[in-house]
Amino acid sequence: MKKIFYIIAVIIFLPGCQEDNQPASEVVGEWQLIQSHHYVGTEVIREGEDLEWQEVYVFRSDGKFAKTRTTSSGNLNASGTYMVEDAPLYLSRPVKLLLKLTFTTGDGLAGGCSPGTEEFDLSSHDGMVRNYSIACQNPILTYQKK
Repeated sequence: MKKIFYIIAVIIFLPGCQEDNQPASEVVGEWQLIQSHHYVGTEVIREGEDLEWQEVYVFRSDGKFAKTRTTSSGNLNASGTYMVEDAPLYLSRPVKLLLKLTFTTGDGLAGGCSPGTEEFDLSSHDGMVRNYSIACQNPILTYQKK
């Protein structure tokens, strides 16, 4: 009788112990670059047609992403996987989620401080996604969901 009880308990409770690797639904979809904010001695903000390039991320529900950058010389593509984490409470920015990207192709398009990686914040304030790699002298890039 005890064996049956333990087997039933394991069947009932084990699925609740599995790690949830599904990305947050608000991340899944297509995100377009809308602003570049750079500090090069002076503050430079570019939007729309003034951007140096156009860029789109597509985050899929299976934890994979694709990135396309369009420049005057053509399209550049990259892809990889991403993870979504709750934002730590100590951040001074209004952040809801953190996205951590790992590139498997086109890692030259990765805008993070470490090769082949990139991190984004999903703002709890305006729902925009921002890349804050300013510590590496990269611009702050803001993306809006289409």
